[in-house]
Amino acid sequence: MRQPNYFIAVPLPDAVKRELKERSAKLRAAYDYRRWVHGQDYHITLKFLGPCAPQQLTEVRRALPAAVRGAAPFTLQLGGVGCFGRSDAPRILWAGVRGDLDVLRRLQAAAEAAVSPLGFPPEDRPYSPHVTLARQYQGAPVPFGEQAEAWGADWTSEPWTADSAVLYRTDFGQSPMYAVVDEVRFGAQFR
Repeated sequence: MRQPNYFIAVPLPDAVKRELKERSAKLRAAYDYRRWVHGQDYHITLKFLGPCAPQQLTEVRRALPAAVRGAAPFTLQLGGVGCFGRSDAPRILWAGVRGDLDVLRRLQAAAEAAVSPLGFPPEDRPYSPHVTLARQYQGAPVPFGEQAEAWGADWTSEPWTADSAVLYRTDFGQSPMYAVVDEVRFGAQFR
């Protein structure tokens, strides 16, 4: 049995998840990705941890509240669509994140700093906030602009107030596959 991965993320409100799911369903019929993200699994990753030994997980659960305690709720919004990888055969299709990005970046840096001493090295690439929609395009190559146009290049979600960070566990083979381990409200302890 495959060991679960863990990651820290900002959750999305249900209304935004529903909108992403509906938009993704329209693209799904036209563009062949190996895997589309389940509608309940959308999130904005702050720090991917990977597998955790039990003691590491206990330490992460202790470190996370201190890392985000000083954060105040802030406003986010999704907008547009983009890709990682080749533009004619994307590795990742994603929705962009807008709003208080400086606050989001500080939160990401705080999460990274909190878990680095626990055996989770800092990323060696700049933080690029996004919401993954699909992985590994496998259809006939098409210019990415075609997919962006089908999504709605000028699309934006309703803004929302981000007020927590979540430690998620990946339950491989499940759908949805991300389970909440702990949620930390900004300015508070675990609820």
